[in-house]
Amino acid sequence: MEELSFILSELDVLTTIASVVITSNGMWCRPTFSDGLSGKGMRHPCIKNCVPNDCTLTSHKTIILTGPNMGGKSTYIRTIGVCAYLAHIGCYVPAVEF
Repeated sequence: MEELSFILSELDVLTTIASVVITSNGMWCRPTFSDGLSGKGMRHPCIKNCVPNDCTLTSHKTIILTGPNMGGKSTYIRTIGVCAYLAHIGCYVPAVEF
């Protein structure tokens, strides 16, 4: 029973992710893996009118993110994290290129 529960929960997650990607009106892309992280037109999947952002991170690059309160710094960081996590678990990413 425990193994069946695990299989059904995994199937539920995969079908939910597939239905979100298919029914979303935004562009989702298949991630490619290389050294560092590079994304173009990344959007946060939970925010409707999110402004697409680009990000290129390598082992030799540091980003200092500054700006006014409510300027979108946290959303930018969360967008990068969510896109990296989705790519890591094998899902499509809400970006033009990742």
